[in-house]
Amino acid sequence: MKNMPRSILLCCALLFIVFLLTSCPDKLSKVESHEVLLSENPEVGGEVSGEGTFKYGTEVTVEAIPNEDWEFVNWTENSVEVSNEAEYTFTITQNRELVANFTKEFTITVTHSHGGNVIINDSLSIQSYADILGIWDIVITWSVKDLNGFPNNFAMLIEKQTLGEFTGLVGPEGSVPDVAVTGSVKENGEIEFSFLLKSPIPPIPDRQFKFTGSVVCDVITGLCQVYEGKDLYRQGPFEAEKRQTQIVTANYGESITFNMQPQEHYLVDDIQVDWISLGSANSFTFENVDQNHYMHAKFGLRTYTITATAGEGGSISPEGEVEVEHGSNQEFQISPDEGYAIEDVIVDGSSVGPVESYTFDRVVSERSIEARFIKTHIITATSLGIGTIVPSGEVAVLHGSSQSFAMNPGDDEKIGDVLVDGVSVGSVDYYVFLNVTSDHTIHVIFERIFYQ
Repeated sequence: MKNMPRSILLCCALLFIVFLLTSCPDKLSKVESHEVLLSENPEVGGEVSGEGTFKYGTEVTVEAIPNEDWEFVNWTENSVEVSNEAEYTFTITQNRELVANFTKEFTITVTHSHGGNVIINDSLSIQSYADILGIWDIVITWSVKDLNGFPNNFAMLIEKQTLGEFTGLVGPEGSVPDVAVTGSVKENGEIEFSFLLKSPIPPIPDRQFKFTGSVVCDVITGLCQVYEGKDLYRQGPFEAEKRQTQIVTANYGESITFNMQPQEHYLVDDIQVDWISLGSANSFTFENVDQNHYMHAKFGLRTYTITATAGEGGSISPEGEVEVEHGSNQEFQISPDEGYAIEDVIVDGSSVGPVESYTFDRVVSERSIEARFIKTHIITATSLGIGTIVPSGEVAVLHGSSQSFAMNPGDDEKIGDVLVDGVSVGSVDYYVFLNVTSDHTIHVIFERIFYQ
């Protein structure tokens, strides 16, 4: 071996190393190091510890620590669960990329008015609470009038309740509830709660609202007192009514769809999501839930359109496309202009005659009403003597129609002459205006009869 060339020795050494790599990999891997990488899902859910570089065969422990109000779910690797223990111990034999999964529950408070229901994922979710949780509409009757806009209507959202203690948010009607409210309720139904309204104008002091009363079913009644500092400022009885409520829980990142289900003859007037009106909608989805939410569905009776029109020569009131709630009545008044008369009223295509008013009773479908008018002409009928002309005075005659007049002499009288539009037609006792298209006059002269 001493006399072997150096190049041959190097080749032999290389061949030996290749032999070791191909025939005994386990012996080499036992001295290799592997990396453990950790991450959180979601990042706000908690913290992890234990990552690093470790020698093959080392026992490694990683730990997941959830943040406040969060819960640990499991450890996953390549989206496959490897442990559901927060402390996960394993022997390292290869590189590992572990994900600690956390979850948190949020509440979606869903309320609705009379006239329908709200269903979740196409199945009725009946989780109505008989306690304080939910939305309350508060109305206060102040003992002092003319308070210059001092609020008396509030919406109160109670989000949390632990035994008799509860917290939530409140705000004047029409605004977003953002004022903290706290309170307590006893087993016998006695309740008290309060909130502080900050003054927007520095000279005006803050006002503390204090409510005391009792709960019966979904109604609270009692007394509200408003204090400026220690001084009583205003007081009055109040009533709070809870909206029909269901509380739905959702995990972080979950998506939940709610479907509006109006009762027969009702429709969705509006939905509010987190106090913002979105208009009429049949469903709404909360995507990737990461906070508490609120939704209110307002149902209203279905409406129908009565189309009311009037021809030339008059008017109908109300006119146009009149919206009427299901089952309601609607009256219309028909008025001719001067020089016109009501010719006919057409309801849903059929004549009801020249009526001056018409009422639709218990409307349950689309309807129509049309007022038709016709021009009128005046025939002025007068007489001289003690006899009469019938009819007399200013006689209104429909355009194109006919009008007759009868001359009736008095005792010891006779018809001397009849003047039509100033022209004599003789001593006739009957006269007819045919196809009247303009104003006319008729005058009869009665003469005494002298007996010999």
